[in-house]
Amino acid sequence: MAKVRQRALDDSFEAHPERFLRGRPKVVMPPASVSINPVQPDDDDPAPYSVVNFPTLSAAGNTETKSTLIFNDLSESG
Repeated sequence: MAKVRQRALDDSFEAHPERFLRGRPKVVMPPASVSINPVQPDDDDPAPYSVVNFPTLSAAGNTETKSTLIFNDLSESG
């Protein structure tokens, strides 16, 4: 596929070299792998994200307090 693309770029360059200000174009191949959060090869933990550590998780689970506070704020405002 890259050879076909390079041939097309070469033909375009030969026909209109003034369009290519940086010189003869070259096909750039895509990277071999792409990842958002790559796992490093020196990681010893097979499941690094198996434990969730959110300091506010216990407060978020207490829905009685939250709904009471919201209700009190609304009833006091008018």
